[in-house]
Amino acid sequence: FVSKVLKIPPKIRFVGLARPYFLTTSNFVGESVFNTDNAGQDEYYIDGFNINGGGVNTPNLSSLHVGGCRNSTFKNIVGTSCPNATVLVYPTNPDSGDIENIELDHIWTVRGAGIKFQTNSNIARGNITDGTITNCQLTSGDIDAKDGFPLLLAASAGKMIFGLKFD
Repeated sequence: FVSKVLKIPPKIRFVGLARPYFLTTSNFVGESVFNTDNAGQDEYYIDGFNINGGGVNTPNLSSLHVGGCRNSTFKNIVGTSCPNATVLVYPTNPDSGDIENIELDHIWTVRGAGIKFQTNSNIARGNITDGTITNCQLTSGDIDAKDGFPLLLAASAGKMIFGLKFD
């Protein structure tokens, strides 16, 4: 059971053996269950987790918030009842670098929103360049009849999203 955001340190392999469940408590504080939104462009490897959010009680909740990173892999992640996104790719740290060469593989959404790529014009960098998105099951959400999205690309003024390959 998780009551606050879990900041994932860079440059480690964070692997969930037998796909453990992380369930948010009714008093969860934060906008993501896992978070890698740090300064710079570190490398991350996260594999094999089920993340269950609070549904309509947490409208801004994402399962995983990815910030500035390079050559990072996020795979075998199931996000349930996270209305903002299962994977939010959005650098918000003021000292964040761009998101480059990201790999998202086997991402599944259940009763929540899908994958959101969002640039940020409020920081010096904040572009999203190059990446692969493969073998995903993305749904549009069905939390209390509210529509979500399977995939959303949102480029802010002066920032770019390019070089993403979807398969």
